[in-house]
Amino acid sequence: MSKIISERFIQTKIHLLIFLTLCTFLLGGCIDSGCEIANVMEVPSTSGKYIATIYNKECNATIPFNTHVCLTIKGEPFSPSNEQDILIMKDKDNITLSWLDDQHLKISIKSSQVYKSEKSWNDVSIEIVNEVKD
Repeated sequence: MSKIISERFIQTKIHLLIFLTLCTFLLGGCIDSGCEIANVMEVPSTSGKYIATIYNKECNATIPFNTHVCLTIKGEPFSPSNEQDILIMKDKDNITLSWLDDQHLKISIKSSQVYKSEKSWNDVSIEIVNEVKD
């Protein structure tokens, strides 16, 4: 009887080990640790209250090369998390930022694929002009 319990115990441990190995393998592509981040440019608002940062992110084969724009309050550290992103697009180098004042940011882009675009962030109104014609 104890031999049967011992064999089942070993089988259960083996199944658990296989399950955990598969989970680690499958979820590994969802973790940002393999991503490469390059800060391209920081653009302060007219008074310097806010910082708009353009950066590029590539995560091997799981996420294609994307250009992101995030906003932060002056003094807050830059973090490449999607929580701060106001724009995510496929292309690179086809973007210009201009602050009209502290509450108005204009972003001009040329991109056939825009994954995320926000119209506002905190008290900042965001205008995104895409020069790509459909």
